[in-house]
Amino acid sequence: MTRPFSAWALGENRQRLAEELKRARSISGLSGRDLAQRIEISQSKVSRLESGAAVPSLPEVRAWAEAVDASQDVREYLL
Repeated sequence: MTRPFSAWALGENRQRLAEELKRARSISGLSGRDLAQRIEISQSKVSRLESGAAVPSLPEVRAWAEAVDASQDVREYLL
């Protein structure tokens, strides 16, 4: 089991990460279901990550950035 990405694990930073993940997905035009299929997680986990109810692992953030074709700037910010 991978540990959550601890740099984002607390309070405001956690919520900011959730908002950025959601924004990146929205900009890409992918639905939560489409993203979930691409990165092989459940749609409910996508929802939990985007709401800040769960903290993604570093591999999940990397996969998310790849799946939404995030710019290099966005990838650096997320990671």
